[in-house]
Amino acid sequence: MTFESSITGAEIKDRLLWLVRLRWAGCIGVLIVTHIIREIADLTFSLIPVYLILGFVAVYNAYFQYKLKLPSEDLQKCAIKQISLDFIALTAAVYFSGGCDSPFLYYYIFHIVISGMILPKK
Repeated sequence: MTFESSITGAEIKDRLLWLVRLRWAGCIGVLIVTHIIREIADLTFSLIPVYLILGFVAVYNAYFQYKLKLPSEDLQKCAIKQISLDFIALTAAVYFSGGCDSPFLYYYIFHIVISGMILPKK
Protein backbone atom coordinates (compact mmCIF):
# COMPACT_ATOMS: atom_id res chain seq x y z
CA MET A 1 0.00 0.00 0.00
CA THR A 2 1.54 3.27 -1.07
CA PHE A 3 0.58 6.88 -0.77
CA GLU A 4 -1.32 8.46 -3.62
CA SER A 5 0.88 9.94 -6.30
CA SER A 6 -0.60 13.40 -5.68
CA ILE A 7 0.85 13.46 -2.14
CA THR A 8 4.63 13.66 -2.06
CA GLY A 9 6.88 12.26 0.62
CA ALA A 10 7.85 15.78 1.64
CA GLU A 11 4.18 16.70 2.18
CA ILE A 12 3.59 13.60 4.30
CA LYS A 13 6.71 14.36 6.32
CA ASP A 14 5.52 17.95 6.85
CA ARG A 15 2.13 16.67 8.02
CA LEU A 16 3.73 14.22 10.42
CA LEU A 17 5.99 16.94 11.82
CA TRP A 18 2.90 19.15 12.20
CA LEU A 19 1.28 16.29 14.15
CA VAL A 20 4.35 16.11 16.41
CA ARG A 21 4.13 19.87 17.09
CA LEU A 22 0.39 19.59 17.69
CA ARG A 23 1.02 16.77 20.16
CA TRP A 24 3.58 18.89 22.09
CA ALA A 25 1.04 21.72 22.31
CA GLY A 26 -1.61 19.24 23.44
CA CYS A 27 0.61 17.85 26.20
CA ILE A 28 1.36 21.32 27.54
CA GLY A 29 -2.29 22.33 27.24
CA VAL A 30 -3.58 19.27 29.10
CA LEU A 31 -1.01 19.75 31.85
CA ILE A 32 -1.93 23.41 32.37
CA VAL A 33 -5.70 22.95 32.07
CA THR A 34 -5.66 19.95 34.43
CA HIS A 35 -4.00 22.00 37.16
CA ILE A 36 -6.21 25.06 36.57
CA ILE A 37 -9.42 22.99 36.66
CA ARG A 38 -8.23 21.16 39.75
CA GLU A 39 -7.57 24.43 41.58
CA ILE A 40 -10.55 26.48 40.36
CA ALA A 41 -13.17 23.77 40.66
CA ASP A 42 -11.55 22.39 43.82
CA LEU A 43 -11.76 18.87 42.41
CA THR A 44 -9.83 16.09 44.04
CA PHE A 45 -8.62 13.56 41.54
CA SER A 46 -5.35 11.74 41.16
CA LEU A 47 -2.84 13.35 38.86
CA ILE A 48 -0.89 10.09 38.52
CA PRO A 49 -2.87 8.85 35.46
CA VAL A 50 -2.53 12.29 33.85
CA TYR A 51 1.23 12.30 34.38
CA LEU A 52 1.59 8.71 33.17
CA ILE A 53 -0.36 9.37 29.98
CA LEU A 54 1.46 12.65 29.32
CA GLY A 55 4.80 10.95 29.99
CA PHE A 56 3.92 8.16 27.56
CA VAL A 57 2.90 10.70 24.90
CA ALA A 58 6.03 12.80 25.47
CA VAL A 59 8.31 9.77 25.10
CA TYR A 60 6.80 8.52 21.86
CA ASN A 61 6.50 12.07 20.52
CA ALA A 62 10.22 12.69 21.11
CA TYR A 63 10.95 9.35 19.43
CA PHE A 64 8.94 10.29 16.33
CA GLN A 65 10.42 13.76 16.23
CA TYR A 66 13.86 12.12 16.10
CA LYS A 67 12.84 9.42 13.61
CA LEU A 68 11.37 11.95 11.17
CA LYS A 69 14.79 13.60 10.90
CA LEU A 70 16.27 10.38 9.52
CA PRO A 71 16.08 10.02 5.73
CA SER A 72 15.33 6.29 5.72
CA GLU A 73 12.08 6.40 7.71
CA ASP A 74 9.08 4.73 6.04
CA LEU A 75 6.57 7.55 6.28
CA GLN A 76 3.49 5.37 5.96
CA LYS A 77 4.56 3.11 8.82
CA CYS A 78 5.52 6.16 10.86
CA ALA A 79 2.07 7.71 10.29
CA ILE A 80 0.27 4.50 11.27
CA LYS A 81 2.41 4.11 14.40
CA GLN A 82 1.79 7.71 15.48
CA ILE A 83 -1.94 7.51 14.93
CA SER A 84 -2.19 4.14 16.70
CA LEU A 85 -0.28 5.38 19.74
CA ASP A 86 -2.44 8.50 19.83
CA PHE A 87 -5.56 6.32 19.92
CA ILE A 88 -4.08 4.29 22.79
CA ALA A 89 -3.25 7.46 24.76
CA LEU A 90 -6.68 8.93 24.02
CA THR A 91 -8.38 5.72 25.13
CA ALA A 92 -6.43 5.80 28.41
CA ALA A 93 -7.42 9.45 28.92
CA VAL A 94 -11.09 8.59 28.32
CA TYR A 95 -10.91 5.61 30.69
CA PHE A 96 -9.30 7.54 33.56
CA SER A 97 -11.54 10.58 33.16
CA GLY A 98 -14.94 8.95 33.37
CA GLY A 99 -15.42 6.56 30.47
CA CYS A 100 -18.61 7.38 28.58
CA ASP A 101 -18.97 10.62 30.54
CA SER A 102 -15.42 11.76 29.72
CA PRO A 103 -14.92 15.15 28.10
CA PHE A 104 -12.10 13.55 26.07
CA LEU A 105 -14.56 11.28 24.26
CA TYR A 106 -15.19 13.93 21.61
CA TYR A 107 -11.49 14.12 20.77
CA TYR A 108 -11.88 10.86 18.85
CA ILE A 109 -13.72 12.88 16.19
CA PHE A 110 -10.85 15.36 15.88
CA HIS A 111 -8.33 12.54 15.75
CA ILE A 112 -10.23 10.75 12.99
CA VAL A 113 -10.27 13.97 10.94
CA ILE A 114 -6.53 14.49 11.49
CA SER A 115 -5.88 10.85 10.57
CA GLY A 116 -7.82 11.34 7.36
CA MET A 117 -5.64 14.33 6.48
CA ILE A 118 -2.43 12.36 7.01
CA LEU A 119 -3.23 8.87 5.73
CA PRO A 120 -3.97 8.03 2.11
CA LYS A 121 -7.58 7.70 1.02
CA LYS A 122 -7.27 3.93 0.64
